[in-house]
Amino acid sequence: MRRCFLIATMSRKTIALLRTFTYTCRGTSSEATGRVAAKQPFEVTLETEKTYAWCKCGHSKKQPFCDGSHKITAFKPVRFTVEEKKTAYLCGCKQTGTPPFCDGTHATESVLNAK
Repeated sequence: MRRCFLIATMSRKTIALLRTFTYTCRGTSSEATGRVAAKQPFEVTLETEKTYAWCKCGHSKKQPFCDGSHKITAFKPVRFTVEEKKTAYLCGCKQTGTPPFCDGTHATESVLNAK
């Protein structure tokens, strides 16, 4: 796992975001994961016939859902629907292998030690 700085260009100024993201390799492709927004999942009630946008970048002020903050990053939200009304645990650490749902990754040492 490597730590990388994410750089964005805005209004002809280049800014380096102070937060870092982790870069992990899975097979022959690489996948960036967002910054750790929370070290526990978010319990939410999901309704049918509604499209949700789960924040993948970790910068949203409306966690676990997207508020458009990803526009300064290379991330896009994960859009999803559910077939029946249910309570679910959405990932808060943004390191899950089953986005947008929590898979317990928040309990790993790398997430617990994240700042």
